[in-house]
Amino acid sequence: MTIKSEILEIETDLGIGIYNITPQIEQLLEASGIKNGHAIVFSRHTTTALAINENEERLLEDVKVHLRKLAPESGKYLHNDLHLRDVPPDEPENAHSHLMAMMLSSSEVIPVLDGKLALGTWQSVLFFELDGPRKRTVLVQISGEGTATSTSLVSCSLSSVPASSWASSPNCSATSPPSSTSAACPAG
Repeated sequence: MTIKSEILEIETDLGIGIYNITPQIEQLLEASGIKNGHAIVFSRHTTTALAINENEERLLEDVKVHLRKLAPESGKYLHNDLHLRDVPPDEPENAHSHLMAMMLSSSEVIPVLDGKLALGTWQSVLFFELDGPRKRTVLVQISGEGTATSTSLVSCSLSSVPASSWASSPNCSATSPPSSTSAACPAG
């Protein structure tokens, strides 16, 4: 197994920003030579987050509005009582940013199949800046095998079929995909 680790550096804008980092991860994957495995994407900050979702401008604005409602900047937070704790002189009042980050995730794992991220049609890896502007880093670790292996497309009818028995179920069939690998199986 091969493991490649890289750091993405991101300079963010003021306030809440959502950045599509999928192209950068795809470039790192291509350079790694790994064909099958997984990519781990990890944000190294307490006021940033990651998510896999649709990179659509109006949806991203909705997400920002929702996050601001859940943790408004003007809220009363103990973390912002800077006079009650030992902090550097430039310490920001950013409890709302920490709370937003806790509602999201600091990492994502994406399968790698035939040298490509196995993201769905509308999925992108999104980096959330919740306390910008800042210089941020994201760790991308790609691991797996460097040689493409044959994969199968598993299709299932919409019934209750446990994942462990997809290939042997009478409602499922495994075939070699024409050019990419995907799975269309029921959600339990």
